[in-house]
Amino acid sequence: MTKRWTTKELHEQGLTWRDINAQLDEGKLYRLSRGIYTTEKPDPEEALRALQHRHPGVVFSSVTAAGVYGLTEITAPALGLLPHGSQPITNAALRARSSRRRRRRRLRGINVDTPVATVAACREQLGFWKAVRFLETSYSGLRASGEFDRDVGELGRADRKRLVPVLRHTVIGASSRMERLFINDLHRYGLEPIPNFRLGPYHWDVGLRRGTTVVDLDSRKFHAPDDAGRRYREFIVDRWKTNHAIQSGWAGLRYTDDCLRLVRDQAIEQIRRTVEHRSRRPGLRRSPAPVPGMHESGIWRFHPELFD
Repeated sequence: MTKRWTTKELHEQGLTWRDINAQLDEGKLYRLSRGIYTTEKPDPEEALRALQHRHPGVVFSSVTAAGVYGLTEITAPALGLLPHGSQPITNAALRARSSRRRRRRRLRGINVDTPVATVAACREQLGFWKAVRFLETSYSGLRASGEFDRDVGELGRADRKRLVPVLRHTVIGASSRMERLFINDLHRYGLEPIPNFRLGPYHWDVGLRRGTTVVDLDSRKFHAPDDAGRRYREFIVDRWKTNHAIQSGWAGLRYTDDCLRLVRDQAIEQIRRTVEHRSRRPGLRRSPAPVPGMHESGIWRFHPELFD
């Protein structure tokens, strides 16, 4: 990593102003901006690390954050946010303002604004579908929906309003592209799917509260056991998960990746009809009665072949 110093640190090493200027002339030092020096001409990300070294509280935002995320090029001056109450910084290298926002990400040693705040700040520069794909990949997986909600919670009203058109086409919380495309199909049928839905101790790829239906998408790669017995754990868990859903009074539907590739319309229609049927019956709409005495804990807690 390129070494970097502030003017104060160079003085503490015994360098005078004359020494510093001489090393600048000789190419032994480079002045990144006022009061920040590096040993080599920095690349864009190293320049941001040097600015962060000089201003530890800065969080890079807008198009600068987009550059760190790999969405655009990093250009000068960098844009950033400072802790609330800080004096703004305006120079050739950095323009930073005070902000109440506290949430951030850290990439390769650089503090950047959250993905959703970055899109709100520069949606036009990114382009519509690029912004959608970025949000979907940034907020994917089991805990993504909560992370997304907390990040959005720090945005102002104007930023949230700018996000509305993008979020209408964005699937938050799905774990794969297959799931995102599947969820978009369910939306087109008028359903309200929830990605990575938790029912008891188990997570399902999709949950539909109205009609109390859960759906899993199983690929051969990750769910079917092979001749060597690999993935046998997932094979067992999948079956007990479906049993748990049924005993809880929910409909548990499962499809393979081949189903979505070959008979996608039929699978979607089966889900739609199941939800429609169950949503019309008072006992199945939202809170069906579970089987008395059913197992409430996950199979991994009592199946000996799943013990670590």
